Amino acid sequence: MHKHWIHYGTLTVLLLVAVVSGVQGATLVVAPSGGDFTTIQPAVDAASPGDTIAVQAGTYPGDIVVRTPVTVLGTDGVSIGTGGELAAFIIEADEVTISGLTCDGTAIGIMFDATSGSQVRECNIAADATGIILSNCLDCSVTDTSILADQSGLEITSSENIEIEDVRVNGGASGVTLHDVDTFTLWKSAILGCDIGIIAEHCANGTIEEMTFTDVDAGVLGIGITDTSITGSTLSNVIQYLQMYNGIGCHVEAGTMEGAKYFAADVFSDTTYACGPWTVSGWNYAFIRETYDAPEDYLQFGDALNFSVVEGAESFTDPFIHMEAEAAAGDLEGYDAETFGFYRIDGRAPAIVGSTTVGEDGTVNTSATAAAPGDYALLAKTTTTGPDLFYVLIGILAVIGIVLFYLVWRKD
Repeated sequence: MHKHWIHYGTLTVLLLVAVVSGVQGATLVVAPSGGDFTTIQPAVDAASPGDTIAVQAGTYPGDIVVRTPVTVLGTDGVSIGTGGELAAFIIEADEVTISGLTCDGTAIGIMFDATSGSQVRECNIAADATGIILSNCLDCSVTDTSILADQSGLEITSSENIEIEDVRVNGGASGVTLHDVDTFTLWKSAILGCDIGIIAEHCANGTIEEMTFTDVDAGVLGIGITDTSITGSTLSNVIQYLQMYNGIGCHVEAGTMEGAKYFAADVFSDTTYACGPWTVSGWNYAFIRETYDAPEDYLQFGDALNFSVVEGAESFTDPFIHMEAEAAAGDLEGYDAETFGFYRIDGRAPAIVGSTTVGEDGTVNTSATAAAPGDYALLAKTTTTGPDLFYVLIGILAVIGIVLFYLVWRKD
């Protein structure tokens, strides 16, 4: 009887191992020699859901169609695409991971078609047309990947909940193109040498954060986008950072306007721009950084700006710009709080515009609205005080001393 329990126990352990192995999936090795397969497509076709296709160093044909949830994992020296294929991979299954591969497609690097939960990570992509395409996808991501493409680095259409992180796109007409995408994140990525960094058209609920734009003509072009935030970008040799058209509820934050010749132009939108200490909103306007050194008795907060009207914007609303700022009491030490505000500069003596209010806690709020183009800076003026009492007393004592000396001298 005891032997029977041992026998049954052994069978139970073996069954558990089999179940666990099934959950983790098998590993199929692809190698020029000595592996299970010599090319990737037969390995993908033979794989079961959850399997890993481990690709050893070598160059392999592309146009690989993946219809099973698998992980294709490469090592150093793996290259997919021999020059005659249109794409390296075409993904048609959910939960597919492409990792650690160099993909070279004549037209497309990797294409995801109507997949959910799929991802690209730690890859190098090169393509004559588009690096990566995601079409009708859900919960997909591209991370830690470099893309070199002649037309577009990433094209994302009709998709939802897409995350792009630590991606480097070099060259092409556009770095990232999004069309009809709901809920997306572009984070900690770099776009270099593109005509347009990001094109977002009819997208919603987006986050564009900590991006780097270098040597691009335009940073972000937003057309009909809603509820999207753009924050923390780093700009270098950018002609125009932002072009917003017909947007609703979008928010832009930047520490400075430096790095772009033209910072932003906004038409038919209600975008809010926060740059350092001040916030700007309005209608049919453009603004750039204005080089300005405040007079000696003024303190300047943040960048000065030049406001201009976008010509040719056919709108029922006249162009205007509304500026707001807030300062804590400690920020204005040594300066008159009531002089904190937006000043028209335009090469003349600063002239305050708008209104300023000082709260009971010392917080100061100021706002101004302008319809005419001009240059503005956020300033505060030095507090006007009387002469120091100590020095007044010293002066009086000195005069008394001189008078007494004179009287004694005359008496002698």
